[in-house]
Amino acid sequence: VDQLSTNAQEKSEGPIANLIDGNTASYFHTSWSGTVPPAPHWFQIDTKKEITYFKYESVARNGNNIPDDVDIMGSNGMLMSTSPYTSPVMGNNSKPYRYIRYSVNHTNTGSVFFSMSEFKLFEVDASVVDPEAD
Repeated sequence: VDQLSTNAQEKSEGPIANLIDGNTASYFHTSWSGTVPPAPHWFQIDTKKEITYFKYESVARNGNNIPDDVDIMGSNGMLMSTSPYTSPVMGNNSKPYRYIRYSVNHTNTGSVFFSMSEFKLFEVDASVVDPEAD
């Protein structure tokens, strides 16, 4: 949990710790009440080490506020559905990353805020990455 951060934690529900609790009945929710931070809402993972290739899997909370346009960003310095989705392998052989940010540009309902049941980040062994693949 200490490796996660967000710019828009909803105060009334869905703590960020729920993203990694292994329970698809719980969820993380970005701010929708009170003073809502401007878009984009994001969460970030500090991997505590540099990784070159990675992929992620996410599970939507329900049919609302599902991220459908996101930016995945990596840095070495601190950056300020109902079925699982697994991303393709991402990364750059010439530059490893320590911080990975999942930034939501749009949701299926057009809201600034989003919710998500689970998120997993996987380091991928560079020896199995085929740069010629799609």
